Amino acid sequence: MKYLKLFEEYTHFSKEKYLYHYTLVDNLESIMNDGLIPNKNINYKNGSESVFLTNKSSLSKINLPQHLMDELDWFYEEIGEYKNEDRPIIRLKIDVSKLDRDLFVPDDDYLENRYGWNKAKTHEEQIEESLYIWGSVAYKGIIEPKYIIDKDFDYSL
Repeated sequence: MKYLKLFEEYTHFSKEKYLYHYTLVDNLESIMNDGLIPNKNINYKNGSESVFLTNKSSLSKINLPQHLMDELDWFYEEIGEYKNEDRPIIRLKIDVSKLDRDLFVPDDDYLENRYGWNKAKTHEEQIEESLYIWGSVAYKGIIEPKYIIDKDFDYSL
């Protein structure tokens, strides 16, 4: 099993050690017990069976699935004022340096290539380009709780 060592073989992302996963707070207990399991809580009806990770630490800069956007819209319209523990979405910081590199695949948005931006030839280049262009990649395995190194609500930067 080869582990992703800080994306060291990829040119643009040689310093990436951490990626983020955004999820509903309601999923947190299950995730901390069982890990992030591909398609346990489906984000997209026709999406790949993966856990989606992003290099975007700011909630305002990521491409969230529609159900998470709907949850945020409802929250800010109905609640408005909040404390961190009231927020519906939490950001998980994942140490990807120990994950099996063979289980990384480009994000679904990258694979759709709607705008013709994708130019990569090799699988590794596709993963790098997916992270660079779309800000996300997919992982086709379980991400164990021990690789979740932080969970927080400070996603406004």
